Amino acid sequence: SVVQKLNCANNEQDKVLLCLRNSSIEDLLTVYGNRYTRPIIDNYFFPRYPPLAIKNGMYNKDLSLIMGNNDDEIAVCYAYPDINFNETLALLSQYIEEKWISRIVDYFHLKNCSSDRTADVNRCCAITHLILIDYLFDCNIRRLYNA
Repeated sequence: SVVQKLNCANNEQDKVLLCLRNSSIEDLLTVYGNRYTRPIIDNYFFPRYPPLAIKNGMYNKDLSLIMGNNDDEIAVCYAYPDINFNETLALLSQYIEEKWISRIVDYFHLKNCSSDRTADVNRCCAITHLILIDYLFDCNIRRLYNA
């Protein structure tokens, strides 16, 4: 686990958390590896590591499909922290048909977005993140639900 690889293992959760918070981003990225996604064991929705739960038959067999996304599904601000309006358009054009771009620009007020890392609500990367999360995950889930 990340905790063990960073030598943060401890019986006291507060100390584990403190150790993780004091770890460098470089160390965290190194021990996490290059996998894009991993299950998050939240002890509510996922009380166990999914592959082990399936192996041991400890899951809801009446549930045929689980879908969703979380806030950090796409790390736009990590990959493009200083993205500006023109770069945002170029990025969105890779995923979204051209006929929708002008509507998206108007709806999200993209012409006013800022590449400033200290921008609060109008940072280009944050708005792009919201658009791509909606397009890649939420809209697709709605299409599946309505099928």
